Amino acid sequence: MPTSISNSNSSVYDRSTQVSQAADCDPTNATCSVAPVSGGQASPPVTIPEVHIEGDAGKQELLRRLEARKAPDCSTETKNAILACAAAGATAIGGVAASTTGIGLVGGVALTLTASAYCGKELRAVHDCEQK
Repeated sequence: MPTSISNSNSSVYDRSTQVSQAADCDPTNATCSVAPVSGGQASPPVTIPEVHIEGDAGKQELLRRLEARKAPDCSTETKNAILACAAAGATAIGGVAASTTGIGLVGGVALTLTASAYCGKELRAVHDCEQK
């Protein structure tokens, strides 16, 4: 890290305070001692522990993982939801047409609620399939 010269009011950078070079490196166990920074002491040796890499991160493994992450086929659930919601819409329209009498209104509302609940159940099945 850069160090300014001793005058605390100065912001001038002194390049001579940042001279250091690696010495006594042993590549067999990844240990190095660093030469002292001007005016300071030598840093202690740094040892990096061994790292063992397991598994295959090659092209074939990455492709296999990508294939495993593909979205499931939810076409059956989607078709069922479309049919159920279309039927609920038709039932609602039929309920409005039959609402000229009190009995027709009650029957139309009951059928519309039932069809809407079935539509909602099918939409939930689509959602659950897509979340897999």
